[in-house]
Order: sequence, then structure tokens, then C-alpha cells
Amino acid sequence: MHFQNTLQIGTTGMLSAAGLWLAEHSEQTTIISRNPAPFVNQLRDQGYQAKGTSCNYKIPQQRQNLSKTLNPNKYDLILLWIHQDGASLLEELSTSCCSDIARIIWVVGSDFQNLEKEHANKKFERSTLPDNVSLQIVILGFQVELGKSRWLSHQEISQGVIRVIKAPQEKESTIGQTESLLAPNQDK
Repeated sequence: MHFQNTLQIGTTGMLSAAGLWLAEHSEQTTIISRNPAPFVNQLRDQGYQAKGTSCNYKIPQQRQNLSKTLNPNKYDLILLWIHQDGASLLEELSTSCCSDIARIIWVVGSDFQNLEKEHANKKFERSTLPDNVSLQIVILGFQVELGKSRWLSHQEISQGVIRVIKAPQEKESTIGQTESLLAPNQDK
């Protein structure tokens, strides 16, 4: 699997192994986060073509500057870890800086499947994206160990995201589980 130009937006710590995998499989990787320099330097130190831009997408001026910075670039894969309230950024990216055939992988929390919010979360999913852009949604859940739930590790998140990148036909995937499989105590 090979990409020309990839873009990663969001937390670099939790997605560091996935970001490294992207850099290994890309000619150029762009990292957008509040502080991209440490991760960009790590990628460069390992011999990868990487650049970074500092941005908090929730601050309008920074987001406007980001749009100007990214517009001339054409990305064939965009990995986003943004909250659902940042969905308009996903739409902007899909129309302004995607290559002729592009994929967006959007990492979201387990609340994405909240039935009360489902309509609001998914209303833009396909209809507002150009035909040349495919969207894959990765929902983060949790793991159950010894009868207790725990957050996913950074490695589990990255491994799940890499699996999704390798499987372009999957439209929605879950890493871990989002519902408890533990049955109530049935002792009589």
C-alpha cells in the first residue's frame, strides 16, 4: 500500500504508531495538531518526509489559516481525530484539498453511536462529501479485562486504525467494544 500525500489531523500521541505507519507508506506526510513539532521531528529523524502545522481547529482564526495552508495540497489519505463538532472541517477538507481519488478516515469516540445523537452525528456522512472522496469511520470503544472495562491503549488504537487503512471497503469499524458483554450475575 502506497500513498502520495497523507495528512494527519488531531492527537499525535494516541495515533503515533499509525502516523509512523503512514509516513512509512507515503511520499509526504503532513501533521496538524496543537504541537506537531515533536512528532514531525521524530518522523524526519527516521528519514521520512514530514512537515507540520500548529492548529487548534476549534479556534476560527487558526482554522481559517489552516484552510489557506492546506488548499494547494492534494491528499490521497486524510486521517482525522476530531470531535463530532468539528465535522464541518471534514467537509471543508474533502472539497478543498483531496486528490482525484481520496479517503478520509475519521476517528471518533464511542458516543458517536449514541442513538440520541446518531442523526446529528451522521447527517453529513455521505451527502456532503464529493463523489471522489470515500469516508471510513473508526469508532473507539474499550476493552474488558478481568471483568472491568479500560480505555484502549495507544497501540491498540493505532493498530486498529492501520487495519482500517488496509481495508478500504469498510465504511464503519469499531476498535474494542462499545457495549458491555458482561451479563448480570445469574446465580440463584
